[in-house]
Amino acid sequence: MHEIESGSVLDMVPESAATLLAEINSKHSMITLSSVAMVIGAMVVAGTFFAGLRDLATMLAVVAVFAVIGARYIDKIRRSVVLFYDFEPDLLVRYQGFVDAFERLRGSNAIWHVAAEGNDNNWKRNAGATRIQNRSAIQFSLSSPPVVKSNIDVPTIPVGKQVLHFFPDRLLVVDSSKVGAVEYTDLGLDAHPIRFVEDGRVPSDAKIIGHTWRHPNKNGGPDRRFSNNVQLPVCAYEEMHFSSKSGLNELIQVSVEGRMGPFVSELRRLVSPGVASKRSNPSMFGSDGPVI
Repeated sequence: MHEIESGSVLDMVPESAATLLAEINSKHSMITLSSVAMVIGAMVVAGTFFAGLRDLATMLAVVAVFAVIGARYIDKIRRSVVLFYDFEPDLLVRYQGFVDAFERLRGSNAIWHVAAEGNDNNWKRNAGATRIQNRSAIQFSLSSPPVVKSNIDVPTIPVGKQVLHFFPDRLLVVDSSKVGAVEYTDLGLDAHPIRFVEDGRVPSDAKIIGHTWRHPNKNGGPDRRFSNNVQLPVCAYEEMHFSSKSGLNELIQVSVEGRMGPFVSELRRLVSPGVASKRSNPSMFGSDGPVI
């Protein structure tokens, strides 16, 4: 199998977002005062306790707790990048349409991130399937990156080591330590139905379109040489591949057909001039639309 994994987010720096990403990554890399306060407080309290001054250690522990709480509040301020979006009425309708389509997609009973896939010619041992996948269940949400404070919560998709945040003007790609961006004009989306032999629990909203055997014969019947040869359902799922020239490469799968199409259509409808974030360098949608 080959991995389906994005490149470094440091390569995802479109010129129009360079200033914003520099600010976000600068805030993202700041040492948190709350961590410093916690370490120092623990050392002082422990030293005092082992010195036999237990009453003083108890008092200092209380002080340390309040110091950590105060430092955490300061961290939220000093490590925050504010993105405020001011929508014209028609653009608000378009963005709400995109969010609604995301919510319908989010409502699928099962969603997976596909980390790797490959071809396997040993179809007899794979229920007749010649394409195998390594996937894990994920959950969509409406949220923002840790250091970004905004007046809106945006559609968010976790994809293994990274998280995709669909802001009105661009896609932010976040890993554990850095943030990159992909302009929607550079975003490739390929959504299509698939037929999947389900070896696990069948989601309640999945459509079963047939059955096969864990170890089939060429004529479709069971191979009697295998004692554990059970019948497996063939389900109608959908997949969507996210890509960009800067290195984005992620694949997700959902348990029901018909919901990825509206998500793609609403994103295409959203991408047009007119949405700006109120910052020193407002960012606008390109006029050519996304590569979808």
